[in-house]
Amino acid sequence: MKAKLVKQEDRVGGGCRIYELSEPITKGKSDIIGPVDINEEVNKYVKNWIKPEYKEKVLEKYDNKCVYIVVSDAITHIERLVFPVVRYEEDKYILISSEIAGKHTMMIHGGDPDSVYDDEVYLRWLAKLNGLKWEGYETA
Repeated sequence: MKAKLVKQEDRVGGGCRIYELSEPITKGKSDIIGPVDINEEVNKYVKNWIKPEYKEKVLEKYDNKCVYIVVSDAITHIERLVFPVVRYEEDKYILISSEIAGKHTMMIHGGDPDSVYDDEVYLRWLAKLNGLKWEGYETA
């Protein structure tokens, strides 16, 4: 699996980076709830949170294939989490609020810099979790 950086948003605290994966993934793992079935979480999110007039379009674009993910830095403290993303138009994405990698940290303590890794670490870990060979990533 390769990953290509397709969008970056800088903000105080680090921002977020959206990657397009060369192969779809179906598994993630939350440090709070454990194993995550990405397709189940995306479908549940769309059913419960997306306006009715957009549901069909989003699900059609997603097609049970998670090929976009976002590595996101918290704004208020030191924390980095990874979420599935659905690209529903050329430059429009919906973040699905079920994390698939990363570690939650305590905001009251300012976070934990020892639990934050480079994006490649999360991408490589997701490839391994999904039984895929990690082939690297590229920036735009």
